[in-house]
Amino acid sequence: MKKILFFSLIAFLFLIFLNKNKFKPIFYNLKKSYLSHKFSSCYKNTNSISKEKIIFVAGHTYGHPEDNNRSTYPKFISYLNEKNIKSEKIILAGDIVQKTNLKNLSTVKKELNNFFNNIYVAPGNHDVKLGSTDERKVFLQVFKKNFNSFLYKDNLFFILDTTINPGNITEDQLKLIKNELSKNKKLNSIFIITHHVIWENYVKQNVQSAVKKNFFLNNNFGQLKKILLTHKNYKSIIFIAGDVSVTNKTTKLFCEKNENFYYLMTGMGSKNFDNYLKISISEQGKSVSIVPVFF
Repeated sequence: MKKILFFSLIAFLFLIFLNKNKFKPIFYNLKKSYLSHKFSSCYKNTNSISKEKIIFVAGHTYGHPEDNNRSTYPKFISYLNEKNIKSEKIILAGDIVQKTNLKNLSTVKKELNNFFNNIYVAPGNHDVKLGSTDERKVFLQVFKKNFNSFLYKDNLFFILDTTINPGNITEDQLKLIKNELSKNKKLNSIFIITHHVIWENYVKQNVQSAVKKNFFLNNNFGQLKKILLTHKNYKSIIFIAGDVSVTNKTTKLFCEKNENFYYLMTGMGSKNFDNYLKISISEQGKSVSIVPVFF
């Protein structure tokens, strides 16, 4: 009996190998379901939200490196058109163009203005390179700011630049965070959106972003976290990074909870596991839902 089961298993696996292209869609859908379930088990959306405010967060929106996209990932644009997306805000978590120039950046802005009223960018290394560069000046011509913040119903969003001092949050950005926290004494959620996964070495689970782990050695994430912890009246602090999902080797979707801190990753470019996050905030701002969307 054991021999029959063994050879049946071998035959079944051999059949899958011979027809692997037919089985791929099934595998991808199963993995997407698994990743979504794992995410929702980490960030639990307990309350239904009516009259919601929807904010998109999308990482690595130029897509796959080998496709030579000049602006936004065509697959993402097609999805937005197909679903007739109309939303107030989108936060781009870096690498919005493969190559920075005025035309490419302007095209991104024009494309996404068809779907969103406000575009915020946490620039990536493809957008501005690393350090003080001419590309950063071009980026600022189009998007005006390389870091920013906004408040919606007691939910405070920081869109930060981790490319000036690579992997770090610069002093002027830390000052912005301190000032905004001092002005807003009671908050529901605090969001920190970056391109680089600056907290990669601070989580328990293994994650793989698009850079080597030593990129974040001696970065100042600990200092950032300390500043955030000085603000006592908040429900949760949510970090979101977008330097993922680019290839089959990197993490596709991630969520880890540590006390009131959430660490999330989202991105596109792998083609099979492209995803973004949809953040829904209730009219009064007390309920926040975060759902990953594969497309």
